[in-house]
Amino acid sequence: MASSRNSSNSPDWKDVATAIHSFQESESVSVAVTLTATEGRKGIVMCVTAVATLADAKYGEAKKLASASVTCSDTNLRSLEGAILHCLYALDFQLAANAAKRVLD
Repeated sequence: MASSRNSSNSPDWKDVATAIHSFQESESVSVAVTLTATEGRKGIVMCVTAVATLADAKYGEAKKLASASVTCSDTNLRSLEGAILHCLYALDFQLAANAAKRVLD
């Protein structure tokens, strides 16, 4: 993480890029992250959505394997980087749960 590079203790874009790349490699998926800004009770809030699809799928034909969405104000996430990493953890959980379900079925 950033602290190992004499940076702040919070994640930065390099940490997020490395995490996404590692996740894609280990799970054989592609991850798309989208950002939207919406009006909240206390003003504008940032929503982060991450979607995992098969890595070799063609654009527009990709089947969604997992998705996660967080609103920065709802989860007390103070940075965009933290929100994206939070989504990756949620994607990982969903992919594992889906794999377990396939084994049990």
